[in-house]
Amino acid sequence: MSHYIGLDVGTGSARACLIDENGDILSVADKDIETWHDKAGYYVRLVVKRAKQQEQSTDDIWAACCTVTRQVVQESGVDPKSVKGIGFDATCSLAVLSQDESPVSVSGPDFTDNNRNVILWCDVQELSLLCYPYTNSIERLKRQKSSTIQSTLY
Repeated sequence: MSHYIGLDVGTGSARACLIDENGDILSVADKDIETWHDKAGYYVRLVVKRAKQQEQSTDDIWAACCTVTRQVVQESGVDPKSVKGIGFDATCSLAVLSQDESPVSVSGPDFTDNNRNVILWCDVQELSLLCYPYTNSIERLKRQKSSTIQSTLY
């Protein structure tokens, strides 16, 4: 019989589910992912009002994925060779790596902790500054006389 693993990497944990070819769930597992959110943001130094940083580690995320994958296989008792596919889904975050794919710190002000190399999707820095290029472009387009542009924007 063939088996499949679904792996969901969320903001707070990695989760795995092993199913058989009939879609029956044989095992599930989850492992927390460490999140740092202990200080104000340093990514955008021009803003006075800053949101909290939300950071993680690619190494920690990968370790959690490996742990839950091994766990569902072991707990289900299936032969690992019967696993015919693994499907992944994940939240959208920014992982920062060097040219040799080593983690690079995103944690200011000194940027020395290379374990903290992921900026989470929920790390919302000053929204008005991040949106400025977009809103500024929209305002310029609104001033255009083109009927195509006008009908698209309104």
